[in-house]
Amino acid sequence: MKFRNKAGEIINANSYKFCGRFDGRCHECPLFNKFPKLINGIINGEKCTEWALSHPHEAARLMGYEVVEDDYTFTIKLCDNKIDKDFERFSSDCLEQMIEMFVGKHGYVGENQVAKIVSVQAVENGDNHTISGERYTWLEAKATIPRIKENEKLIEQIEQGEKKDVSIGCSVKTRTCSICGDTEGKCGHIPGREYDGKLCYMTLDDPQEVYEWAFVKKAEMRQEMREPQLNAGDKEEANMDKPDQQAKADQGKPHPSYCPVELIKGVVAVREHGTAKYGDPENWRKVSADRYHEAILRHVLEIWEDPFAVDPDSGLYHLQHIATNISFLLKMRREGKA
Repeated sequence: MKFRNKAGEIINANSYKFCGRFDGRCHECPLFNKFPKLINGIINGEKCTEWALSHPHEAARLMGYEVVEDDYTFTIKLCDNKIDKDFERFSSDCLEQMIEMFVGKHGYVGENQVAKIVSVQAVENGDNHTISGERYTWLEAKATIPRIKENEKLIEQIEQGEKKDVSIGCSVKTRTCSICGDTEGKCGHIPGREYDGKLCYMTLDDPQEVYEWAFVKKAEMRQEMREPQLNAGDKEEANMDKPDQQAKADQGKPHPSYCPVELIKGVVAVREHGTAKYGDPENWRKVSADRYHEAILRHVLEIWEDPFAVDPDSGLYHLQHIATNISFLLKMRREGKA
C-alpha cells in the first residue's frame, strides 16, 4: 500500500518513512491518539506498519496522508501562452504563478467530481515562440482518478485519447492591451482588430485564483486561434489533434449567460436615468466610494419590507439602483479607487 504525504512524496506503508519522522517516539505519532497502548510500534500485538496495510484509509487519515495505490495517474495540458479565440493569452509569468494554484484542484465530467491534480509543471517548446516573442509554454498537470468501478469507462476513454481536452476556471487581476499597454480597459482598442497592421489582444497577468477544471467534448471546445510562428514561414491551421496544440476551452473566461438579463437591463436603465439627469455618462466617477456605500444602504432600507419598492425619483426599483451602485464600487475597486 502506498501513501502520499502533504509534500507530494509517495511513501510505502511498510517503509521507515511512514513513521520515520517520529524516530521511535510513538507518543508523538497520530496513531498513538487512536491507540494509547501503542508501544514501540506495536498495536495490539501487530506492528503499526502492518496495521496500516490492513487499515490503509484509516491510517492515511490519521497520519495526514492520502491512499494512492488505487489511483489511476495521467497527464493533461491545462493552458498555454498562445492567443485564444477571444484574443486573450496568459503571459509566461502568469502561467508560472498558477502552477501552485492548480495543485489539489478537482476535475469534473459534467457535474461529477472525478479527478484531482497532484502536480503541475511548466513545459517550454524552444522551437516555437508566441506572437509576443515568448517561448511557447504550457502547463502540464499530473492528475489522479480513483480506480473504482464507476470510473472504469472514464479511465478507458483517457487511455484511448477520447478524453484529453479540458477547460479551466480562473480569475486574473490584470489584462494588458497589446496596442497601448492599457490595463484599465479605457483605451477603446478592440481585441481581434488590427491597428496599423498590429493585432490587438489582451495579455492576462496577476492570477488571483484557480477554481476547477473539467473534461469537455471536442464539439464544446472553443478552438484556439493559432498565432504566427516567429521562426516559421507558414501559419499553422488550428487542429486540436496535434500534440502541440492545446485548446483553451473557456479557460478563465466569464460566462455572460450566467447573469440574468434582468440584472443587466436594470443597471442599464439606472445608467440611462443618471445620464439624462446629469448629462454625462461618466458623471458617476466624480462620486467617492463611501458615498456609493451609503447610497446602497439607503436603498436597502427602502426595500426592507418590500423588495420591489420603487424609487420615487427614477421610477425604477430600488433593487436596480443597488445593483448599479454595486457595479460602480466593483469597478472602482478594480481601478484601485476603493
